[in-house]
Amino acid sequence: MVFCPNWSRRLLLRPGDDAAKSAGRNRARGHVLPGRSAVGSVKRLEIRRRSRPGADAGYWTALFSPRDQLHLKAVAVSESMGVAEVVASEMVLVEVSNSFSNARPALRDSAASLVETLREDPFVRIIPQTFEQFESALQLYRQATDKSWSLTDCASFNIMEDEHIRAALTHDRRFAQAGYEALLR
Repeated sequence: MVFCPNWSRRLLLRPGDDAAKSAGRNRARGHVLPGRSAVGSVKRLEIRRRSRPGADAGYWTALFSPRDQLHLKAVAVSESMGVAEVVASEMVLVEVSNSFSNARPALRDSAASLVETLREDPFVRIIPQTFEQFESALQLYRQATDKSWSLTDCASFNIMEDEHIRAALTHDRRFAQAGYEALLR
């Protein structure tokens, strides 16, 4: 599916599944591992080579949910980028889990497993929430009175600026509004 086989095989885990059983079911449904395509050779998207993108909650949710309207786009963009480190904040992981808070218990458990898997993956760099980061995001949030940026968006923008990241795995127009390339648009 995406960057690292370690977590990509587990994105669509059901409670009680082991990785081999889930990987076989995912392949049967057309879900693929990094660098592979369900149709063989996929025409690569015209995306400039990046050292590492930032990732928004919408990206992780789209990968996790085959029914998400951006699922296929997220998979295609991920395949076109190949193996790369992905950067996200703990606040983004909070948004991912929040998006499944009203789901049935099994899906909530799978979403929690996704967050744990992302935190352990060597190809996913999670920036921990600190007091300084929160204060900096809050300051940007206060300054952006003419924008609809969330506090999590502001934290992501600050992290991306500090890390010299210019592109984000997101469909969110607010990232483009802040001057970043939204790769799922």
